[in-house]
Amino acid sequence: MSTPSDIIRAAIARSRELSNAATPAPWINADASVLSEHLGGYYIAQYDGQKTTHAKDWENAEFSSFARTALPLRDDALEIAERGLKQISRPDQTELREAIASGDSARIIEVVTGMLNRGRDRAEKTLAAIAAKLEEKP
Repeated sequence: MSTPSDIIRAAIARSRELSNAATPAPWINADASVLSEHLGGYYIAQYDGQKTTHAKDWENAEFSSFARTALPLRDDALEIAERGLKQISRPDQTELREAIASGDSARIIEVVTGMLNRGRDRAEKTLAAIAAKLEEKP
């Protein structure tokens, strides 16, 4: 049976497989003059001018061009998220076990508070790393 992590990794692998088989990114989509109107549609060009794909309308051409660069960045962000969530979901509990064994309730509260704070800090760092990845330019 597949775990959620297995499913996420499989989806990323399939996405990367498709991305690696496609014409290398980035494709140009920011300037309408670069996408040439031809045969009732639009061609999308790489920075070297090579035509990569054809779409019948501007919105589809722009989406295809955007997705070519965005999809690999989202794969990277998903990997960052999965790693971060694993860290948060598996805290080191040695200190907690020791505090419980001591029977010192103040120490137990201190340890649990520390674990929660570290989890929050890891979540914030993970979110910042995801945001940074999604802001990357090709």
